[in-house]
This record gives sequence, C-alpha cells and structure tokens, in this order.
Amino acid sequence: MTPARAAVPPSLILSAAIFIFQVIATYPVTWDGTGGGLVFGPGEELLYTEGVSRDLAEKLGDKLHEIGLFNGDGAHRSIIVSRVNDIFQVRIFLRHGVWKQRAFADFARDLRDRLEREVFAGAPVEIVLCDEFNRPQRWITRAPLEQME
Repeated sequence: MTPARAAVPPSLILSAAIFIFQVIATYPVTWDGTGGGLVFGPGEELLYTEGVSRDLAEKLGDKLHEIGLFNGDGAHRSIIVSRVNDIFQVRIFLRHGVWKQRAFADFARDLRDRLEREVFAGAPVEIVLCDEFNRPQRWITRAPLEQME
C-alpha cells in the first residue's frame, strides 16, 4: 500500500469527526426546530431562530424598514434574531470596522431601546454587531443597573 493511499482513510475519518462535532456543537445555538428567513428587499434578509415566531420576525423587519436599515438600496444586509432565555438577540452583520464607529454604536443603542419598546413588548434586547463572518465584534446590551431604573 502506498503512503498516500494509507493516509486517505484517517483524513476522511478526521473530516467526518470534525463535521459531526460542528453539527453537535452548533445545533442548539442555531436551530430549535422553528424559524426561517424573510426577504425585505434586494439583499436584505432577516433570519429568525430559537423561539421567534414568523409574526414577530415580520414585525421586526417592518420596524427595520421604517428605521431605514432595510431601505431597498441594494446593499446586502443580513440580520439574525434569536431568543436566548428571556432576551432577544439581534445580530447585525457589518462591513469591516463599522462597529468601531461611535455614531453607529450610538445608533445601535437607540435601536435597542426602540426595539424593546416597539417590537418586543418591553422584553430586553441585545444588539450584537458582527463582522461579515458572523464573528461578534461589539455587544450593545443593557447594564444591570440600567435594567433596574
């Protein structure tokens, strides 16, 4: 048996093991049997998972359209909304470095407050600003003291 031929089965086994690990590790985080996706314009998509109803996702999408995040300009915008315990998490995918801009962080704080009031009926909302690869770069969340006021 040639050395190249002997290496194929272990590499296939390793690949299968990595794939199975990824599925097991991410399944509870990304899918609970509910959810789906909505398109609001060219390149504007809203994905919803983990206990978020389609009606609530549509209400969120309509609010994002009203605010101007979904504005039909053809720029690609992806947003994911999920529910973790009693907190709604809204992940916004951004071009490199946008999350560092103070003006956008201020906008995200205002967005969080508005979504809590107008979409999620007072439930806490966490905005996660992610890069284009869904890696969180900045969290906009309510501090515990802020929640008590």
